[in-house]
Amino acid sequence: MQSDMTTEESVIGDAPVTPPAPPITGMYRYPAVANVYFGQPAAKVLAEETARRNARRIVVVANRSMLRVGAVHTATQQIDYRMVGLFADCPAHTPREAALSLAEMLREIEADLVISVGGGSVIDTVKVALMCMATDITHTDQFDSWTVRVSKQGKRIVPALPEHPLRQIAVPTGLSAAEFHELAGCTDTATGQKHFYGGGHICPDTVVLDPEMTVHTPARLWLSTGVRAVERAVDAICAPNRNPMIDASCLHALSLLADSLPVNRTTPDDLGKRLDSQLGAWLATSGINRHDIGVNQSVSHVLGAALGLAHGVGDAALLPALMAFNEEACPERHALISKAMGKPTRRASKVVRKLVSALGLPTRLRHLLPDTSGFEAVSINVMSNPALRANVRPITDPEQVREILDAAW
Repeated sequence: MQSDMTTEESVIGDAPVTPPAPPITGMYRYPAVANVYFGQPAAKVLAEETARRNARRIVVVANRSMLRVGAVHTATQQIDYRMVGLFADCPAHTPREAALSLAEMLREIEADLVISVGGGSVIDTVKVALMCMATDITHTDQFDSWTVRVSKQGKRIVPALPEHPLRQIAVPTGLSAAEFHELAGCTDTATGQKHFYGGGHICPDTVVLDPEMTVHTPARLWLSTGVRAVERAVDAICAPNRNPMIDASCLHALSLLADSLPVNRTTPDDLGKRLDSQLGAWLATSGINRHDIGVNQSVSHVLGAALGLAHGVGDAALLPALMAFNEEACPERHALISKAMGKPTRRASKVVRKLVSALGLPTRLRHLLPDTSGFEAVSINVMSNPALRANVRPITDPEQVREILDAAW
């Protein structure tokens, strides 16, 4: 007897039963971070790690503010006899010249370990210097061959770097979480453009999350880099090619950050909550270089470079508008974000805006810029970024970018 049941569905009684969806497929690549210490004193960990490696020619890289407040001395007081150099020229946005200077110093001293104490600019300076050593770069015009690019389809292309034995131990003092991934931003001062470079060995081998080391970080910098961590988590959760590892890590990151960041502002000496923020920033990096980026980072990077907005501060003003623009394309993902941040009945963009406001950070671009005169050029420049093609909501016209900027104003 011929069956009248289709291959698309079977019937039990009167109710059609949809066949199960095929299993998801994909691949998750872990970063080359071997160890993460958290909640332990940096001085203790550095003493143990350097002894384990028998490191005898250590170069410490830090920013000048951490030197002034004694944070570098606190972290390295038990290993000063192993240190042979100190580098403190780590400007914001990591100019090529700074990374080259560090690479030259590391070659001349024949360093066997680098320890970074500071924020994202310090850690990225080391990353790019290690890239220069691996590729024998000695001049600024040699960088371009190793720049991360994006294909016409919006896929990120990361040139494979040669391996190099010199590694970094990072003691971060902010929440940029540059220490947890293998991408590094570096600015070509001749053009003002910021490019990215990547390679497994350039990310730190070991990370030390000691909340005591963060207490000297200016509150605005700490909180704004915390918002940047929120932005990364949101971007990853809403990415079309996300995966279960990214979902689990980034949703918990949002929970930790939404709870701890307001306490960091009102009670900055609460080390438990500062560590929670550090852990949240760590988890929020699980998607970096592991999903397609979209409008969030594309607009943020162009706007920051063109109009001089600091990372984090610009994200604080932009992120709610960027989320509102994308919401119609992924409402179920935004619902997960709202739930993770403890406000399941509210729109995710409004939850993030309220968090930014609670942190005392600018919630509008008008708080940061004198006027909107640069918006048209920014909108056009953003369109040249192929990464936009991977945005969850299609962007095909500069007017759509201008819509986001106007909404953020």
